[in-house]
Amino acid sequence: DRIPDFAKALINSALANNTPMIVAYTDENGAPNLSMRGSTQVYSDTQLSMWVRHANGGMANTLKKNPNMTLMYRDPPGRATLTIQGKAHFETSDDVRNRVFELMPEVEQAHDWGRNGAALLIDVERLSGNTPRGGVRMERKS
Repeated sequence: DRIPDFAKALINSALANNTPMIVAYTDENGAPNLSMRGSTQVYSDTQLSMWVRHANGGMANTLKKNPNMTLMYRDPPGRATLTIQGKAHFETSDDVRNRVFELMPEVEQAHDWGRNGAALLIDVERLSGNTPRGGVRMERKS
């Protein structure tokens, strides 16, 4: 019921490994959208975090209405694939905003030095996949 440490390491090093996380969500019309997100990091044993640079943009607005997300980590040379399903919510406290900003890689921070974006937390409900260390299965009990 928690993200395994070796999966955390893959997620946290995704951008540095040239395998940024792919994020799927639906837009305001219910159409699917895909986006690469280099700011995705593990926030806790059961949460991921992401910095959304446009706090009032399309992704932010639609996630407030439909918080369901799927993320994928794919590294063919490393033989690793992770698929993550969860529910997103925005946090406005300064402590959380600062932590999410500081967790992301510096190259991503450079896109928003004014910290005008929004801190997104994703409560992981399911994680599955395969890695050189073996299969990964995580599911949160409701």
